[in-house]
Amino acid sequence: MEVSIQTFIDNYSSETFDKIKFDWNGKHGDELIDNNLEFRLKLLEHISSDIKDINIILIKDLYIELSKLGKEGFGAPKYFNILAEELLKRDYKEYLKDYIEGASKSMDTYLDSGRINISTELAKEIHHYILNDFCYKTDFQEKDLNLFAERFRILSEKTKK
Repeated sequence: MEVSIQTFIDNYSSETFDKIKFDWNGKHGDELIDNNLEFRLKLLEHISSDIKDINIILIKDLYIELSKLGKEGFGAPKYFNILAEELLKRDYKEYLKDYIEGASKSMDTYLDSGRINISTELAKEIHHYILNDFCYKTDFQEKDLNLFAERFRILSEKTKK
């Protein structure tokens, strides 16, 4: 029986994760097959216009699974940056590790995860957090943390147009 997209969203839990996980055939690029891609794309299309009310765990799980697709499929999947942005806006202290994990999967995911629209104030907070608190709470390498600290420093200096 096919579950509607909205029903899936409303009832998302660890028990339904298998429907969105990166289910990969082990091949890359054009030969890659992800058995859950079609459902994930429908889901993303549905939630992208009003993401602020979506379960944050679903957003995190989609972000991480899309980063795996990005790594093996040689690109940044559609909506990747929107999920990244939402994780940071909702609770960067809780989801910064996931944000960095997903962004670090490949050059494409790194670049696309930087296409976020956050306030300069939030960027300053995240920059400060990475330098002063987060660095002691993770096992990320210093060079990786410096890269992301620099990203948020630059974002904190941009003015909205």
